[in-house]
Amino acid sequence: MIDEMKRQKRELVYKGSILDIYKDTMQFANGKTEEWDFVSHRKGAAAVLPVLDDGRIIMEMLSRGRQ
Repeated sequence: MIDEMKRQKRELVYKGSILDIYKDTMQFANGKTEEWDFVSHRKGAAAVLPVLDDGRIIMEMLSRGRQ
């Protein structure tokens, strides 16, 4: 799927001390474009934030080493 899309534009919308947020314009093989949000974390962290069609966000609590 990565071969089927290209980033056409990247706009910095927030620059923070730990992370930056960009709005990317992506173009697909069929010619359609979409805007995606991209978060760049300076310490290498990663996250996925699922948003449902009605705008609700799904979150899961992660506790490390706690029973």
